[in-house]
Amino acid sequence: MTALQQTLLPVLLAAVSDPEVIKLDHQLISIGRLQSGIFILQLVVFGIQAWMLRKTVKAATEQSGDMKRSINELTRAANAMEISAKAATVASENVVIVTRRAAQQMRAYLSVRINGGAYQNRAANVRFAVNPMLINTGQTPAYKVGYVAKAAVLPFPLADDFSFSQLDQPRRIFGLLAPQQNMIMSAFVEGTFFSDAEAEEIKRGRGRRVYIWGTVIYEDVIGEQRSTNFAHSIFWLSLPNEPIYGNYADRHNEAS
Repeated sequence: MTALQQTLLPVLLAAVSDPEVIKLDHQLISIGRLQSGIFILQLVVFGIQAWMLRKTVKAATEQSGDMKRSINELTRAANAMEISAKAATVASENVVIVTRRAAQQMRAYLSVRINGGAYQNRAANVRFAVNPMLINTGQTPAYKVGYVAKAAVLPFPLADDFSFSQLDQPRRIFGLLAPQQNMIMSAFVEGTFFSDAEAEEIKRGRGRRVYIWGTVIYEDVIGEQRSTNFAHSIFWLSLPNEPIYGNYADRHNEAS
């Protein structure tokens, strides 16, 4: 043993046996145990938190999957509803189309045909007149039939910017015109008599002709208001019995 060791040994033995030092050691040991316990507790808490976090993440993932499946189901349901709605719309449109076509096929159609007329004869006090035929070419009766018409001597052919004069309101003729039934309408050329030479030229359609234009109104079987506009000119041929001919004008000939 060295001299230094011999010197320090009594001091160390005294320190070890000192009650204060022993008490301090016990406190340090207690603190160490407490810290160890806290550390272990923290590990446990961290473990529990990790386990709960994992469980939460798993639940969120499952919830997200459920939500995604719900969205997919809702999307499929919406698509199915859209398809059903489109099908219902198409079916409804088909019903409307079929009904409209049936009504078009079955409704009354009133047309005006070139038929007859009279040329001027001053000796017999007869003026130029036109007698077109109104005929129902449809499958059902026409109701509340009425018409208005005018006759006049006009140039032939008509000028491109020519318009027939305004008509009065159609007047009611009778209540019903059955399918394939017809009636004769009439209109006279008003005004003074033409000279015999003029009447002959008009009669043959040379530069001027007798025109008639008018409007027919009626109601079809389903109660809709219909109308037919007509306009044509007539002349007489220089043949035995002087047959009458005519042309439909290129305007005021339409129907609804």
